[in-house]
Amino acid sequence: MTIRAEDVAAAQAIQFAAAHGHEAQLRLIAGPGSGKSLTIEERVRWLLESGVDASEIAVVSFTNASVIDLKLRLHEYCQRHRQEGIEHVSITTLHSLALRLLRQAGLLETYPTRPLVLDDWELENIYDAEFGEAEGINSRPRREKIRRFYEALWSTGVPNAPTYVPPDPPISDEEPEPGGP
Repeated sequence: MTIRAEDVAAAQAIQFAAAHGHEAQLRLIAGPGSGKSLTIEERVRWLLESGVDASEIAVVSFTNASVIDLKLRLHEYCQRHRQEGIEHVSITTLHSLALRLLRQAGLLETYPTRPLVLDDWELENIYDAEFGEAEGINSRPRREKIRRFYEALWSTGVPNAPTYVPPDPPISDEEPEPGGP
């Protein structure tokens, strides 16, 4: 099947409408290579240009890989178009956004364990940094190894789950649990 010029024009009109629509929420569903990311880039740029507070914009995807790609693309796109504020836009996975909202609403206390899903920025600038400072663990690689151990425990409920590779050297009794007492 040949793609005709009018097909391309129709698709571009739909993308333009999605990028410049006044809806508070927008969901894009389309196949690979159909222009979803470009539409998202223009949507975010347009929202920022329209005066929407960057901290009120959330770009959500399903995987960390797609979030990393979207972050790079959005930053480059906004920089090319001289649009400021992109550094304050939340670009994250669906799970990380949901957990952040539950945390902000004070609803995590009802869970029997502490759910933990962090994006890269939160891991580096909040979690590992605060944990390391609070516990006196100055080695960033060591903090990451300790965190990964507890992430595996929290996600499976089983210490040293079969799919987990423990840190070398093992975590000592003196090295505290991240976020623990």
